[in-house]
Amino acid sequence: MMKHVTPTNIIFVVWGIALFCISELYYEYVRYFLYLSIAIIFPVTIWNIIKQRKIDKIEGTEELKHSINRMMILAVVLVIMFAITKQNHI
Repeated sequence: MMKHVTPTNIIFVVWGIALFCISELYYEYVRYFLYLSIAIIFPVTIWNIIKQRKIDKIEGTEELKHSINRMMILAVVLVIMFAITKQNHI
């Protein structure tokens, strides 16, 4: 149980709760909250990629390649989900 309670998981839960609260209480700010989320996630992702690249060079692994492939698959899934829902309300 304790391996599932990590700082990253806690951040995602808090982010989800904040998104839910903003969408219920202040609907007009949902778009700006999502823009802020993207602006925060990009630098963190770049920092993690640089860190993983350094680790891969030292240890001779291919984790970076696998993580980039996972991100590409997730991006395709998100585009498909966006196209299905059409997001007319945002």
